Amino acid sequence: MNIGSYQAQNVIGKIFSEDSLFVGIDTIASFGTIPPNTLGTNQGDPFIIATKPETPIRDSIAIKIEVSSDIYFDTLEFMIRIGQKDYLIWDPDSNYSSGLVIKSKLDSLDFCG
Repeated sequence: MNIGSYQAQNVIGKIFSEDSLFVGIDTIASFGTIPPNTLGTNQGDPFIIATKPETPIRDSIAIKIEVSSDIYFDTLEFMIRIGQKDYLIWDPDSNYSSGLVIKSKLDSLDFCG
């Protein structure tokens, strides 16, 4: 988001990680000009990233995005968890035993949500 009082011109983003399991496929994205108090989007040329096949499920990878324009530069940092994080088991019967059976089956399949 451009929280400044002037438009940000020629905004470019570059996504990367220092983690050796990170794979950058399309790491550069152009956001064009972002007017003041406006959120920039890029649906036409999104970042495309992946991880190597040996990356453990539930592992977290530190990601950085460098954002630059004609007169601005910043680096944003965040974490991405590999695989899914959570799931819900609905167990409507009164003894609540089927939920444990379902969870056990999902665990045996290495399902992570």
